[in-house]
Amino acid sequence: MNNLPARISEVRRDLIASLADLYPGNEAVSVSRLILEHLGYPQTDMLKDPVALVDYEIQSEINKIVGELTNNRPVQYVLGETEFHELKFYVDENVLIPRPETEELVSNILLETKHPSPRVIDIGSGSGCIAISLAALLPGSRVTAFEKDPAALDIAKKNAEINEVVPEFIQGDILDEGSFQPEALFDVIVSNPPYVTHGEKSFLEKRVTDHEPDLALYVPDDDPLLYYRAIGRFAEKWLKQTGTIWVEINEQFGRETSQLFSDHGFINTRLMKDIHGKERFIKAMRNNV
Repeated sequence: MNNLPARISEVRRDLIASLADLYPGNEAVSVSRLILEHLGYPQTDMLKDPVALVDYEIQSEINKIVGELTNNRPVQYVLGETEFHELKFYVDENVLIPRPETEELVSNILLETKHPSPRVIDIGSGSGCIAISLAALLPGSRVTAFEKDPAALDIAKKNAEINEVVPEFIQGDILDEGSFQPEALFDVIVSNPPYVTHGEKSFLEKRVTDHEPDLALYVPDDDPLLYYRAIGRFAEKWLKQTGTIWVEINEQFGRETSQLFSDHGFINTRLMKDIHGKERFIKAMRNNV
């Protein structure tokens, strides 16, 4: 790129080429779309006017972004934003980047929750993507975002402002049973807790291991169900008899996690697959209604 205006079609072509060594297959095209949309060039506009000119300042910003991506920094952190359930979220290295699988989890909750005004708690809220999406999209819901890390909680609060919802925010540790005493029982408990064992770390991309927070990712190799046990204990005290637990899980421990909730008295426990056919979610209830 030079210091003269260039056609958006040329800028897009050069951007994709510069990303080709960083991202496999069509992923370079997807990342280029995110970058250009962030800079004010949505794909629909480019299709309408492929000869529109991009000034030098924008081209310089693209070069800067590509430079950060070359250091394996995730594009969501570079841009400072991501989309989840068609809502915008600010993200940085203090929070996990929301995944499509977690969008599936929220979709299942939206589809199957019939209570007219459910009380919901999201345990380990991180960026707030689950709590805020449910507050925005689940009619009549009263949502609590429960998070240990104060930096992550600040980001969740920022995202609530961005999306104009007002969940309750509680700082506390689910592993410390005394850190939170709710005022009332919940209809829905949802969590996407840490579930990657340290032994699995070598199989993750460097974008994940070098930049995303360990606190939100990893559990000990010898105790992979650590957080699910804590969630089960919390649910025994604070979930209504007609309430529901929803959790995202490590596919390697689907049966064991399902059995754990059965051991906590949930007689109606369903192990669910994601769109890739992996055992990824559990829905648990105390009864068969």
